[in-house]
Amino acid sequence: MNNLQDKFEAPRFALVSAGDLIYQEVYRFAVSKLAPEEVTRIKQIYASLLSTLKQLYEAIYEPEHLEEIAMLALDMIVLGTETETFETEMKESIANTHFAEKEFPWLLDGEGSEEQKNFQTTIYQETFNTLFEKYQLCSEFQTTINHHYQPRLIVCEQHYEAALDYFLNEHYLIKEADTDDHDFDIDGHCMAKNTQKFISYTAPFQTFRPYNKRKLLNIEHVFDHFPVPTNAISKKIASEEQLTVEFENEKELNGFIGLNFISAQEYCQVYSSIKFHVDLSKPMSNRELQQTVARFRNELCKAQDNNRDANMLMASTYRELEDVYSQPRLSQAPISELMEIFSAGSWENLSFKKVKLFLCGMIVHKARWLASKKEKNIIDFNHDLSERLTRDYGRGFSVQNIERGYKDVQRLLKEQIVELELLMD
Repeated sequence: MNNLQDKFEAPRFALVSAGDLIYQEVYRFAVSKLAPEEVTRIKQIYASLLSTLKQLYEAIYEPEHLEEIAMLALDMIVLGTETETFETEMKESIANTHFAEKEFPWLLDGEGSEEQKNFQTTIYQETFNTLFEKYQLCSEFQTTINHHYQPRLIVCEQHYEAALDYFLNEHYLIKEADTDDHDFDIDGHCMAKNTQKFISYTAPFQTFRPYNKRKLLNIEHVFDHFPVPTNAISKKIASEEQLTVEFENEKELNGFIGLNFISAQEYCQVYSSIKFHVDLSKPMSNRELQQTVARFRNELCKAQDNNRDANMLMASTYRELEDVYSQPRLSQAPISELMEIFSAGSWENLSFKKVKLFLCGMIVHKARWLASKKEKNIIDFNHDLSERLTRDYGRGFSVQNIERGYKDVQRLLKEQIVELELLMD
């Protein structure tokens, strides 16, 4: 199994995603409390966008594609994006290659008729025109929210009980499946039991990356472009020229094999330096320091790897190729460490027990405030929730624990409201 499935790494990833979910949802609660009318208006804009797209183009686009188009349009309308940027980004989203081959199957072999190609072009333009009309109709919308996330977060509802089930049943792990499947020979005779089957689950929630509150690091790359020599080994490989090679040692062979995994280019970009400018006009927190150092390290690793690949492409002798290939690769920080450093909040002391309580608290908050439950019904709601979760998962879901989780959510919510109010003043 890969590193993600290490028994220590997978829970680490899961806790980071749980922390991000809690943080973003508490932010959503705060925004809903501070600007309820604007939140309602944002939901109305999204509903109108998606409804119109489905009505006109449901038979053409994939459902997920229509949702993505509508959410991107919503983000740019709410944030007051300039017309030129709106046009560029919407056209890219409409023509998203991830969906295009499903929506226009002839793209798979590239042999579509002129009529099919013209239809695709016409539909793309009509879709953009529809969205641009909506954009113009909402041009007077002025947001009062200091958005920490993409505005789409407001309309993307999360299912907290499904998230609770995901963490309690450790669905973040890939597990070996119990199976009675067997392999059979050509005559249908049973040969052996196949036990190498695994189950993986997709998280039943979506987390979003928050905007940077402050731009601490500006990066300037200094580089030159060099043409790949006509006698470069990479050009001989690209032209499928017959190569008869006797390698003097294993390192030369390894360099040649490595070169085959680099895409051929006519010009190579080679970095000579990177200039980092760090904003120290205001005090930097330890978390901001960690993020700055991580970006610094990442940029250096990418630049040196790029130079290594560029010099391999330009190498004209196997000795030269060997020398470049033998250069050490700088190691980037583990992805789990980066996820923690760039997560939405600081969750060093977060545990799955606390995640369980937070999610219970979020279920109660949603029922009490977002679903307009009356005060007298909340006590009954908590008792019913406790009974149901205890029946499904066992101990740990007493009414007292659920109320503790609710208080924890309210504490975070108050902190978030104070922060947003200060920014909105």
